[in-house]
Amino acid sequence: MSWTKGKQGYRLDHSSSVLNEELKSLEGGIKEEDAKYLLYKFLRNNIAFTSELFLGIKLFPFQAMAIKGMMVADYSMFVFSRGMSKTFSSAIYVLLECLLNPNSNIGVIAGSFRQSKQIFQKMEDILSKPEASLLKECGFKITKGTDQWTLKMGTSRAIALPLANGERLRGFRFNRIVLDEFLTIPEKIFNEVIIPFLGVVENPTEREELYNLESRLIDKGEMTEKERYVWPNNKLIILSSPSFKFEYMYKL
Repeated sequence: MSWTKGKQGYRLDHSSSVLNEELKSLEGGIKEEDAKYLLYKFLRNNIAFTSELFLGIKLFPFQAMAIKGMMVADYSMFVFSRGMSKTFSSAIYVLLECLLNPNSNIGVIAGSFRQSKQIFQKMEDILSKPEASLLKECGFKITKGTDQWTLKMGTSRAIALPLANGERLRGFRFNRIVLDEFLTIPEKIFNEVIIPFLGVVENPTEREELYNLESRLIDKGEMTEKERYVWPNNKLIILSSPSFKFEYMYKL
């Protein structure tokens, strides 16, 4: 597995070693609100620990690295050999994303509905074990329809959908998309149906109001351009087995 450094300026914010050293250097008491914030950052940055704490699952280093990559990067492609836990890692990612990022709206899509449902079945298996009691206390509900499976956890949700010809996806809006078995997804549907999802934001009015407010503060000299709030981008996560060079995934 290779790791290509991206341009996102906030990547270092998710470094476990940097944060852990910072926490070690703290002295004296901490206010309750500060303690809550630091605990969240610790859980967010130390994915292997968080998985074991909330799910009772000890991850291999490559699994922790992949899941953290899914949570940090805006665009990621994982090409794993068969039997290298793509579905299992995806299930853990969806659960942790719903837990750690309120208002997550995740679309789980594959070439067949059966494959999309397998990720949800893995989540059910994880949540059925007593070791996952801490996550279950957060409250979750899985509903199963004929053409849609949904997981709700607080204000977050994940939906498994059949791809078919892409028509069934129209009308849905996601801020995170997980594409499993990418080799089975046609190039035309990927470009004309799935990619447009990533160009839509859920809170355009709120973003505009904040931008205008920040612009007024900048004009008054009370803040700088670099201090503008950076909204998180929509995420696209692609998982697949290896392909041939003549196939679309290699070109992508």
